[in-house]
Amino acid sequence: STKVKVNTNLADYLPKDSASTIALDEMGREFTGDIPNAEMMVSDISMLEAARLQDKIETLVGVKDVSGIRNANLLGVPYEFLGEDAVRSYYKDGNALYTLTLDPESGFSLLEDLKNVTDKRVSLAGSFVTSKHAQKNSGPEVIKTVAIVIVFAIVLFMFTMDSWLTPFLLVGTLLCAVIINSGTNLIFGTISSVTNTAASVLQMGVSVDYFIFILHRYREYTDMGRSSDDAMILALTNSGSSVVSSSLTTVIGFAALAFMRYGIGIDMGIVLSKGVL
Repeated sequence: STKVKVNTNLADYLPKDSASTIALDEMGREFTGDIPNAEMMVSDISMLEAARLQDKIETLVGVKDVSGIRNANLLGVPYEFLGEDAVRSYYKDGNALYTLTLDPESGFSLLEDLKNVTDKRVSLAGSFVTSKHAQKNSGPEVIKTVAIVIVFAIVLFMFTMDSWLTPFLLVGTLLCAVIINSGTNLIFGTISSVTNTAASVLQMGVSVDYFIFILHRYREYTDMGRSSDDAMILALTNSGSSVVSSSLTTVIGFAALAFMRYGIGIDMGIVLSKGVL
């Protein structure tokens, strides 16, 4: 499960013939340089310090290109003689702004390196920053969400079932299915952040019915005096068709998402269908 890569760039799932995709492809053909994907602002810094800091930023692993105050001083004029009007695009009111092109394959550690490159206050923004924060937080957020669902489910079932142990068996079974589905996503290599966040909770929500079908039948047969083994065999036999038909209906419903032109539908539809199966 931890080996499955999560793609936070939702633009990758746009249809090939969408205006955005065509525009990005056209820009890639016309210009060889990468598109800047981050901005960095350093507060309370002089022009000379800002120029020296630009040199330091360029040496960081994962930084492909930096535009800053040095780009506005092409003539090499001493910075103490430059007015703020001359470098307004990169320096204003003691704040230096850098436009960065960062390697998309770099990890969250690059953001830490950028913050630690100076002892001044650093602010970061841009698609790279958003993407790396989403990747870092998606795992804990999923675990937190599933934990909340588990607590609510156990409390609810304790009020509606005649055994205190049954809710734990139910949730434990569903949790195993969620973990198996999450791990087998490795066959796809990468899943979207939307799927990664929503799939676990949706899978538990739509699968709980099957457990209740079988449990209800089981209670009917034990009330008739059947032994536990016989009651479970009869429950599985007689509720099997209901479980299969209900689950196939759900699978087909999720599989229908694969017909969306937006690739998120295919991604989520396949993962959820696999989870229910």
